[in-house]
Amino acid sequence: VQDGVFNYCAADGCAVADIAVVDPDPAIVESVARVMEAAAIDVAGFAARKAASEANGKRRGLGYSCYIEACGIAPSAAVGSLGAGVGLWESAEVRVNPVGTIEVMTGSHSHGQGHETTFAQVVSDRFGIPLKIARVRS
Repeated sequence: VQDGVFNYCAADGCAVADIAVVDPDPAIVESVARVMEAAAIDVAGFAARKAASEANGKRRGLGYSCYIEACGIAPSAAVGSLGAGVGLWESAEVRVNPVGTIEVMTGSHSHGQGHETTFAQVVSDRFGIPLKIARVRS
C-alpha cells in the first residue's frame, strides 16, 4: 500500500490512517522490523518454491498482514454507533476449589494467543500457588 492510499473510515466509524501519517509507537516499528528480518530468510527461497509449486499445478503466494483490534472499549459513542447497548469489556470468575486448585472461567476466547497460559501464570503469581494447580476455562 502506498502512502496516502490506506486512509479510510472503518465500518465502526473510526478513521484508520496510513502508518506513515500516524506517529507509530517505536516498539511496534521495532517488532515489525524484527518480523520482516526473520521472514527474509523464508523470502529468499520463495521464488524457487513458487516455481516448484507451479510445476505441480499449484499456486503459491506470499503476503504480510497487520491486524487492528479494538480492545478495552467501554460504553461510548463509538460502541453505540455499532448498535451495542453495553460496553465491550470482559469479565471472569475465580473459584477456589475444596481440593486446593483455583479455577478461572473467562469469556475470552483464545485463537492461539496463549490466554490460558497467561491467565494461569497470573493466578499462580497472585495467589502464590504452583502453576500446575491453576486452571483456566474459556
